[in-house]
Amino acid sequence: MRYRPMSYSDVDPDYGHLDSSAQAAAQDDDTGFFSDLFMGVASGVEGFGRSVIGLADFALGDALPDEWSERTLERPDSLVGGLVEGITQFGLGLIPGLGMAGLLGKGGKLLSVSDKLLKTSKTLTTGVTADFVAFDAHEERLSDFLASHDVTRNVVTEYLSSDEDDGEFEGRMKNVLEGGALAGVAGALIKGVKTLKKGRKLDGSEDALDEYTKSADELKEALIESGIATRQGIEIEMNLKNKLPSALRRVRDQLNNTKLDQQGGGRTEVDTDSALPKYPDC
Repeated sequence: MRYRPMSYSDVDPDYGHLDSSAQAAAQDDDTGFFSDLFMGVASGVEGFGRSVIGLADFALGDALPDEWSERTLERPDSLVGGLVEGITQFGLGLIPGLGMAGLLGKGGKLLSVSDKLLKTSKTLTTGVTADFVAFDAHEERLSDFLASHDVTRNVVTEYLSSDEDDGEFEGRMKNVLEGGALAGVAGALIKGVKTLKKGRKLDGSEDALDEYTKSADELKEALIESGIATRQGIEIEMNLKNKLPSALRRVRDQLNNTKLDQQGGGRTEVDTDSALPKYPDC
């Protein structure tokens, strides 16, 4: 039996005329979603092309007409459209980014660079190149939004905000810095979720414990590499965690062994054997 969503007429026939309005609104929502999707892709492609032209103009010493780097398509103002635009623009930037990473990989093999260092360098090169090439120097970025709110406004977000007075190189380097910070946070978040999943799979076996320990170590390294935490700070936290349980157990035992008996009039009888301080009657 095929499920049919409940309509207004099912509740009360007198409200049947609202069914057509609800169906029209649903169709408009579907049409709006695909419209935002298409607009986001088109705007992302144009944004990438304009950014490349702007970079070429910078390399050629401002030899190209200014109107070549100006946008002509309408940019999406919805959340879906904005996300699709950014993803499309960054995705196109990965094309030259992967090309640069490939060249770096060939050079690293000739110099006998370790695989771990080479992999990290290629990842960084890909992201840096994509952020530098794909986005215009004066394009509004996440820092503009963060700097517009008191809670997230600070020296870093204010500096990374777009500024028409920024030079081409400085503006694009701001894109790189913000993109690197976001990538680091996203990477740490993904590894954090992975570690939580490994923790839920702990069943007492050595294999499960080894996988969880490995995932936790990767999370620590990701937090350190992204600048969210320091190795010294993590070591201090681990030492505190190792020492706190015994101290907390002692306090809990003292609280459980302390018998408070309120007997009206504000008098409180305290167990004389308790390790907690004794207060006089008030």
